[in-house]
Amino acid sequence: MAFWRSAYRPDNMTVVVVGDVDPADTFALILDKFADPGVQFPETTAPAVGIVAEPPTEPAHTGLRLRIERGDITKVYAKLIFPGPGDRDGLDHVLSVVNRVLSDGRSCRLYRQLLEEKKLVDNFAVMTETGPREGVVLVDIETDAERLPAALVEIARILEDLNRDSCTDLELERARTRVARSFLFGAETVQGQAATIGHHEVVDDLPGAFNFPDRVARVTPDDVAALCQRIFRLGNLNCLIYLPEDTETAAHGIPTGAEDLQALLAPVLSDKSPGEIPTAATVADLAATARPRVQRQAAESFLTEHLANGVEVCYRVDPAVPVLTLAMTLKGGTTTETSADAGLSTLTQMVQIKGTGDLDAQTLHEILEGDGAALSPQTDRDYCGLVLSGLADRMDQALDLTAQLIHAPSFLESEIEQERRLALEQLAAIADSPFQAAAVKLREMVYGDHPYGRPLVGTVDSLPGICRDDLVNRHRRFWTADNLQIVASGDLEPDRFLAKLETLLDGLPPGSGESIPSPGPTLVPNGIVSARIDKKQNQSVVLVAWPGPRTPAENRVPVIMLKEVLNGQSGRLFESLRNRRSLCYNTGTLSTAGFAQGMFMGYVLTAPDTEDAAREALVAELQNLAETLVPTEEFERARAKLLGNLLIGAQSNGARVGRSLRDRVYGRDPNDLVQLLEAVAACTAEQVRLVAETMIDPDNRFEVTLGP
Repeated sequence: MAFWRSAYRPDNMTVVVVGDVDPADTFALILDKFADPGVQFPETTAPAVGIVAEPPTEPAHTGLRLRIERGDITKVYAKLIFPGPGDRDGLDHVLSVVNRVLSDGRSCRLYRQLLEEKKLVDNFAVMTETGPREGVVLVDIETDAERLPAALVEIARILEDLNRDSCTDLELERARTRVARSFLFGAETVQGQAATIGHHEVVDDLPGAFNFPDRVARVTPDDVAALCQRIFRLGNLNCLIYLPEDTETAAHGIPTGAEDLQALLAPVLSDKSPGEIPTAATVADLAATARPRVQRQAAESFLTEHLANGVEVCYRVDPAVPVLTLAMTLKGGTTTETSADAGLSTLTQMVQIKGTGDLDAQTLHEILEGDGAALSPQTDRDYCGLVLSGLADRMDQALDLTAQLIHAPSFLESEIEQERRLALEQLAAIADSPFQAAAVKLREMVYGDHPYGRPLVGTVDSLPGICRDDLVNRHRRFWTADNLQIVASGDLEPDRFLAKLETLLDGLPPGSGESIPSPGPTLVPNGIVSARIDKKQNQSVVLVAWPGPRTPAENRVPVIMLKEVLNGQSGRLFESLRNRRSLCYNTGTLSTAGFAQGMFMGYVLTAPDTEDAAREALVAELQNLAETLVPTEEFERARAKLLGNLLIGAQSNGARVGRSLRDRVYGRDPNDLVQLLEAVAACTAEQVRLVAETMIDPDNRFEVTLGP
């Protein structure tokens, strides 16, 4: 209550509205609602407890800190946490450059030196959090006990390099471009624009919502070095290491106390006092720095053309933001694999983007990211391919390089071995994740020995046997004109774009016209088919599942509406199991549909002593929907929420491309969103009850429980 009185006062609030509204009417509505005496806001006088105005800040650190934890896991996880600047320091533009030099893209220092060259980690992330007065910078890694000490030393060395030498001019220019890219892609949605404006207004820097890229463009190498010297000092470090229970720390040289860690890192990471700290950013007048927004009419629909060689191109012109996203998609993902070559599709796509001709992975992605582009592999159970996004006026070179990767990827043995190793480590990480480990087991039970029953990355048995010839042959078989479809959305000129694709994809082999095989139906549960995974932890994961739709079209909308009734904080499961009965901290349902029969799954994340009650309650709620109609008010609320989420989720070009590529894979129109909205509007409660009755049989089901 003290916090509420301190924070939730009209004189302490900022309301930001972005979207298709009339400004005058919107302002009038907000003023009317916030001035309504019936709204129970606290009094606007100064609160008795000023929690928000001046909360306590973290005391200055007097030295390095280390904490060791152990658990029922197979990998090693570590976090290196440093106190960082706050919003009021005016250094967010410099911090953004530091973050991108360290961790943004495949050409950043941590990816290149820590993961690719020295192979000391299997995954990493750099996160920054800022509050008004203080923040943190966090380096998060995933590795094993043998490599952990060397990984910690290498991270410290990379940070000290920035302290001493700052970043290169090339890194600085790339960071500026990446910030501009992020700023523009964030402006694709009303949520992104509102969040940016709201954040900068709350920290008394509204111009920053419009001119942040301009500020980053003025950052110098001296600014970067000075900020790094302030943050990355050995005495500032807080380190958390999470180990498997049976790890012998001495055998691997893992530090167990602050003194050990100090001795390990002191030779490479200094603790000297920082030099001159950059001053706060100069906030220029908003009218002088805000870029004018030119409103241009966006196309409502995707248009479809075919290149001379038969490649289908679906494109949508949207000039609202000068960015472009396109997906190059092939039918046939893991659906085409056997147990012997499971993971081949994912491995092929991962290695495909790591070199062509004289360009190795580092050089290739330095060029792409320097142009503000990003190229990523995609693999699903029924399709695979590449996704390219970037600044619309700088896409020519990115398209040229992508075409080279399509026609002649290098498939270097060294890169195959690197991605194979990372895939095996990813399987170990999946085993450490309670929900993912349970889901993998459930798929095995539901699908047996066919592609939908295995992890996308493959298995520990299949991955070692995949060789370079397998990747080359798969690439040759699937990258053909009759199997390739392109979906693009953004600020493109159709004639120029299509002519570019015509040139780049000329010479693509026609293909054999082979159809993608169907892996067959799921297994049918006879009684309750159950499995348990014992894991020493303080939570239980409960999954229950049934065979789902046999095709992507079967009962598509009723299944979507069924999930909408059940899911979310206003959904039936959350309200019943969590809010009313306190049986879980999260619950919901998921479903799949594809070339093979789909699956419908319910889940509960709960405490170990309530797992049986939570499972019974979950099944009972699902069974109830098969027996009784959803009340009209509840059903219409779910329908309105779904319609809103579908429209809100279709704002960005990336979201449009992602939806339309899946629609094309499964034989639907690229503009199927329109038909989907109409079908949702026409769906009835009886259709939802019937599909629940068809799928959900409480006496015959699959279930997995993971817990202590």
